[in-house]
Amino acid sequence: MSTQVDGFVKAYNDLVGFVNEQRTAAISGSPSVGRDPMVRGLHTDLRSAILGPHGAGALTSLASVGIGFDRVGLMTVDAKVFKEAVASDPGALQTLFAGAGAGAGATEGAFDDLSSLISRYTDSSGLVKSARTRIDDQVKNISNRMDTLDAQLSLRRGSLQAEFIAADQAMQALNSQVSALSSLNNQYRLF
Repeated sequence: MSTQVDGFVKAYNDLVGFVNEQRTAAISGSPSVGRDPMVRGLHTDLRSAILGPHGAGALTSLASVGIGFDRVGLMTVDAKVFKEAVASDPGALQTLFAGAGAGAGATEGAFDDLSSLISRYTDSSGLVKSARTRIDDQVKNISNRMDTLDAQLSLRRGSLQAEFIAADQAMQALNSQVSALSSLNNQYRLF
């Protein structure tokens, strides 16, 4: 049981490390999912679920068996408290983690609650899929907007080039008239 709990703690801390890396990348302006509400929501929901009550047995919180958080948000296990819980009532500890019973009187344990929470995010209709769809739609919309702006810029460029050519031709015509007037002035000079 201790090995499974240590694996769970490690997995949670790995997730926290990933979230923190993504936040750091977002702050520095690098591409990341650190500001995505789904990622923040998952982190918050997991922490709340871990701290919340589970089941209806003698033990109803992970904190009562030594599982908690340190100052930076990493999950920790107080080995002494955990060993005492295992020694004093292993059945209650198993009920806390895995739930008890079947049918109408069944209760879910902490791992069942966490599994349900993660399923809400990862199922085919879950939050991860909807976030991915949302991001894909945003990328598509941005791509379409860029195409539209490129087309508008091409039209504007063509219009400005036509205006420049017309202005250049008008300048050439004016220069030629100035030359013609100068030449007439030189021909009919009275003095």
